Amino acid sequence: MTLAGIKLRINTMIWKIRRCFIRIFYRNKLGGNNSQISVISCNCTGGVVMSEFGMKFMTPTVNLFFNASDFVKFCENLDYYLSLKPIDAGKGIDGYPIVKLGDIIINAVHYDSFDSFFNKWEERKKRVNMNKLFLIFSDRDGFESNLLPRIDKIPYPKVLFSNKNFEGYDFICEVPGYEGEETVGSV
Repeated sequence: MTLAGIKLRINTMIWKIRRCFIRIFYRNKLGGNNSQISVISCNCTGGVVMSEFGMKFMTPTVNLFFNASDFVKFCENLDYYLSLKPIDAGKGIDGYPIVKLGDIIINAVHYDSFDSFFNKWEERKKRVNMNKLFLIFSDRDGFESNLLPRIDKIPYPKVLFSNKNFEGYDFICEVPGYEGEETVGSV
């Protein structure tokens, strides 16, 4: 093994140990109520966060993504969209299911069939705690700054991960390292 290979393995081990302590710190900071929080996310970020914190998936928005305007519409009318029955709308370019929920489209990117998506969606939407919601937005997937005033009006705690700082919005988290990019990368 080369010196560079040894350094890489040591750095990887250190990072894994550090992540473990970070995860424990934030799990403790959330307290015992973290299993009661429903994270509604525009993409896979929510599922990763819930997994990191050891949270039960109390949301149907796991392993999928919405385009930005559809996700804003979904969050503006959560009760309505959660009351609808998803409809199979075909396959995406990579073969994943495309789902129609009323007038919005869901890309079920980490599901192998519409049926597997449908069963998880129906199971998890019953768990949504409307009294403890947290919304995760991203400046990816067709996001435009004209959506910011609409997002701002949504009455739930929220964060929007972005590679830009949009003045006047306290829910935006500017993620460093993507300054030269169009959008934030995979968070």
